Amino acid sequence: MLVEALIAEVSLTKEAELGIQWLGASDELLESTSGDDDTSAGEAIASLLGTSAVSQGTLVGLSHGGGMSFAAIGRALDNDSDSNILSTPSILTLDNHEAEITVGQEVPFTTGSYTTTTGDATNPFQTITREDVGLTLKITPQISKGKAVVLDIDQEISSVVPGSAASDNPITSKRTIKTKVVVDDESILVLGGLIDDRISEAETRVPLLGDIPVLGELFTHRKNTSEKRNLMIFIRPSILRDSYKNLNATRKRHKEVRDMQLVKQQAGITLLPEAEHPVLKQLDARGREIEPQPVKQKKSTDDTNGLWKH
Repeated sequence: MLVEALIAEVSLTKEAELGIQWLGASDELLESTSGDDDTSAGEAIASLLGTSAVSQGTLVGLSHGGGMSFAAIGRALDNDSDSNILSTPSILTLDNHEAEITVGQEVPFTTGSYTTTTGDATNPFQTITREDVGLTLKITPQISKGKAVVLDIDQEISSVVPGSAASDNPITSKRTIKTKVVVDDESILVLGGLIDDRISEAETRVPLLGDIPVLGELFTHRKNTSEKRNLMIFIRPSILRDSYKNLNATRKRHKEVRDMQLVKQQAGITLLPEAEHPVLKQLDARGREIEPQPVKQKKSTDDTNGLWKH
């Protein structure tokens, strides 16, 4: 029994941000933050802003006077991103036998932090656990009379949210399906799907100043986000009743991989022109590898001395 799954996910995110944010701090606060009398007020305010504030599409203006320092953060950003994920896991198993395939990574997650003291030395350390993030397909097929197949399916798709991998606590998104279905041999059945359309609007403003007509725009910051996501999961079982069907399925997959390798080989390696991409050998009618035939070199004769020349 060969079970093939197809996971198709299309997501589109649009983000627009426009406005000005203000930050003010007294000189005493800045001195306690910087801890250095030689640090300027602008450098201390920049440290309060942090790296997240001074990001793409950000302008920062600093002013100082009267024992107070102010920073104006202007942001004008239009960001569009889309992704098209297509995964086709497949697994081969016997009738009424559970099979599982996992493709992913082990991502570390911090579970705690401790500090031990030995004499005058302090030793901080963290405890970390690793969890599998990726694709897992667990299935148990049962072949009934005729062409129907009963499938007990447990599928999980997880991934790390972009932008959170660099933090100590990365965020993971997870999509799971656990069901039992009946499908005909070599027929495609949709297991489930998700269509998500979200729009969020956020607005921050300085009290009183932000309510002034026209001038209040200098003290207002807006952020709008639109996110659309479409996820569909399909499955197709194929009953391999004899070695002929088993061989055809193997040769089909083998040809797909070999064709991709041939395209890579023809393109070549830019910085290593003498190197070649590896390519799988061809298969004969029985599924055995065909050894490449050696290339015969042509020989020519010289009429003057009768010697062979290559």
